Amino acid sequence: MAKPRKRKSRRNVQPGELPTPEQLARGSYERKFITHAESNTKAMGHVNTGGTPLARWESGGKLDSTQLAVILSCLECWRLAGLSQSVTALYGERVGTTSDAGENANAVKHAKDTLTRYRDYFPGRTKEYFDIFENIIRHNMPAGVAGAVEGFDKKAATTRSLTIVRMVCDTIASRERFGY
Repeated sequence: MAKPRKRKSRRNVQPGELPTPEQLARGSYERKFITHAESNTKAMGHVNTGGTPLARWESGGKLDSTQLAVILSCLECWRLAGLSQSVTALYGERVGTTSDAGENANAVKHAKDTLTRYRDYFPGRTKEYFDIFENIIRHNMPAGVAGAVEGFDKKAATTRSLTIVRMVCDTIASRERFGY
């Protein structure tokens, strides 16, 4: 009698793409549906909710919807202004363009003006608060490192960073009338 053939896996998973069992045991991964922005297709995947301070705070419910709206607005302005960090080059990817070059230039100018206005809400010594906010949200700096600028130990610095991010978000939200 012949042995049954083993079925080959149909999944095209590259080594290193999925979290290993050790990472799943130690990390804070959640299985969620992820929607692709361009093709609007859904796929089940692992989301690392502990990778950045923003992801930890968002999954832990420490930021409310208005604060998240301010953070998304800042991230979008940094992206439009060309100030977001590019991890890889855009080889073979679609590059967003508009039919009117003036419309794109206006969007870049508006984003830069918005970021300047946000930064101007924190004059003098309070400018450090916006810098800490930018380091954590835009550059994904660990909260303990960013809060250590204020001179606290690691645990107090993490709490202080969350307080600063909330304060910056609330200040911008009240001045810009987010959530009203």
